[in-house]
Amino acid sequence: MRGENLLEGQPIGYIDTLQLYLKKKILKAQIRSILSQKPEISTQLASFNETITIGRKRSKTIYRSGKRKMRQHKNNLMILIYKLLNLSEILKAQKFIAYYSNKLLLKNKTTPPKGSDRRNK
Repeated sequence: MRGENLLEGQPIGYIDTLQLYLKKKILKAQIRSILSQKPEISTQLASFNETITIGRKRSKTIYRSGKRKMRQHKNNLMILIYKLLNLSEILKAQKFIAYYSNKLLLKNKTTPPKGSDRRNK
């Protein structure tokens, strides 16, 4: 073999590819194993989207419920204010009546009744 003249394209030996072939088979098996363990992204995305949709619906419901409660509290507050104003007016009227009733009573006590003995004397 030494010193031989070689022609172009003439095979001069063989490469042992058994190790490369076995490595290739092992790598393909590993790839299949990894791909089989890969999560289904579309399934996970669908699940996440459903969770987001449910969360949005709940937050809208809570928001609307809060608005309704606020309106109800506002209405209750307005009713209480109205009642307090009415009670305040009633109290003022009672004070007014009490004041003038006392005034009339005092006036009647100091003023002799008509036709009393003092005038006739």
